[in-house]
Order: sequence, then C-alpha cells, then structure tokens
Amino acid sequence: MVTDTAQTARRRVRQALRLVTPDGLAANDRSGIRFLKRHPANLTLTGPRETMAGGLLVYPRDWRIARKLVDDRATVDHECIVEVAGQLIPDGIKRRSTGLTFNGQPLPPIKVCRQNETHLRFAVKGPQRGQVAHMCEKVGLTVVAMKRHRVGRISMASLPSGQGRYLPGYERF
Repeated sequence: MVTDTAQTARRRVRQALRLVTPDGLAANDRSGIRFLKRHPANLTLTGPRETMAGGLLVYPRDWRIARKLVDDRATVDHECIVEVAGQLIPDGIKRRSTGLTFNGQPLPPIKVCRQNETHLRFAVKGPQRGQVAHMCEKVGLTVVAMKRHRVGRISMASLPSGQGRYLPGYERF
C-alpha cells in the first residue's frame, strides 16, 4: 500500500531529478566536471528530507558516497532551519535538546539554537521523518516551514534554489 505521503515524496523526487540538466547546474560550481547525458541515470536519493521540508537533496552517482550516507546515517549531521509559530514552554530549548522520545525510542541529544524569534536551527544526527516536527510540538511550537541547509560537511549556503552542483573530489561528507 502506498500512502499519500509516499506518493508526494516520489513526485518530489521526480521533480528534483528533472532539474538535473546542464541548465540546472549552478554557475558557482567549481568541480570542473562537465555535464554528460548519462549523469542523470541511476541517481538515487539518499537521506530524504522531512515531508514539508525544502532545501538540500543529495543524489550521488558514486556508490561509495551513497553507502556512506545510508550506512553511517546515525553519525552524519543534518542541519535544518525551522520556522515556527506558537509559544515556547518554559525550558523548551533545553527540553528539546534532551529528554524527548520519538516512536517510543529516546532521542539522542540534539543541538538546537534560536536564530531569532521565529527560527530555530537544528543539528540532528540521523533524523527520522517527522522527528523535528514532533520535537517542536512537544514544547508548544508548530512548524511553519523547514529547510535543510547541510548534510555532514556539505552545505548549500551558496547554492541558489533549484540549482545543483557536483561534489569536487576534495569535499567529503
């Protein structure tokens, strides 16, 4: 049985793969790799985002990178900026960092800091789908928007929305 959420996720993956074209390559790509017609073939999504999240997606062509991102998921940081609404309960940031459970399992300590009144930065190792939204709900906040900015050491800070780039040989997750 395929759920609506799974269908939506597949549709988003197909839409993202349509951007893998020479025109979808960011102007600031410094990898030196030239786009070839075979590059979009056999790309698989590793580390899917939250259902409502935008931001960084990783489609490795190299099986070693895909294996690292899947096998070492529990040790790779995923950083996201979350726009929230609502009133934070007392000691909410501290409680969100430790002492919460998700799907009956205690969550490991998570780095959470406030960017401003409406934005929080989460750094989570091996996040599960729905985990960040669940954590916000437990402390009285509602997620308005979410954007993943970093996976491991790879950041999308300088990458325009809807654009992609190749991973140069010196960059590692």
